[in-house]
Amino acid sequence: MKGRKHPSKVAFTLIELLVVIAIISVLAAILFPVFARARENARRASCMSNLKQIGLGVMMYVQDYDGKYPPDANSTGAVAKPEDGWWYSPGGVNWLFWQQTIYPYTKNDQVYICPSKDISAYSGPSRYLYGGYGINTLLSVPSNRQPASIASLEYPASTYHIMDSTHWRMEPYFVVEWSGDSGWGRVPGTAALIKHPPATISSDLQNDRHLGGLNMEFADGHVKWLKSSLVFQEAVPCYKDSYCRGANAGKADMTTNSEWNPYRK
Repeated sequence: MKGRKHPSKVAFTLIELLVVIAIISVLAAILFPVFARARENARRASCMSNLKQIGLGVMMYVQDYDGKYPPDANSTGAVAKPEDGWWYSPGGVNWLFWQQTIYPYTKNDQVYICPSKDISAYSGPSRYLYGGYGINTLLSVPSNRQPASIASLEYPASTYHIMDSTHWRMEPYFVVEWSGDSGWGRVPGTAALIKHPPATISSDLQNDRHLGGLNMEFADGHVKWLKSSLVFQEAVPCYKDSYCRGANAGKADMTTNSEWNPYRK
């Protein structure tokens, strides 16, 4: 009786395995950045949606308050009630910040958190105040503490209002100059451009938040993606001109040609 023929065993050689691994590694190196970019594009779109809702809330507020923009912070003189939830300031129960002021129009506290900002260091109400959006104080804090009116703006469609930020308030001077003050917002990803940067730089300031740029809500309520470097450079004229600072905001001779400046002619 003849012996049975056993099927020959087929296996990859070591060389073949190494070739397959090398191909997979090359494909991974090509595709991972693509996946990361696609994920950030989704986050950027979500952030833009947040700012569109914020802009809509701002426009409804403007209609209800004689054309005035919401202040960056407002002293109410009232003590918050427990049922108010996050409707109070972590810095004092008698203050409301711009996010809280327009909350009745947005009805959604999650819109105040940029999906690309790490907020793990914050809890409670601070998550919404430091969620990644800052307001241009040249619109919200003139010298008389009364916010600007939309009727006083020559170019609302090109005036910066609320944007991706490292803090809840933004002033051009502090965008450009650190000045040892950490209580003002900076443009994400512009650490290398800041005059006299601090010794320790946050990752949000060091890194671009949305693929080299940020989302901007303009004074007319529309939203657009802009390069971070452009927003920084627009702050430079205001940094050089003292009339772009909060104490002089609203003066007739405030003519600095900057998109931060709501009073430019």
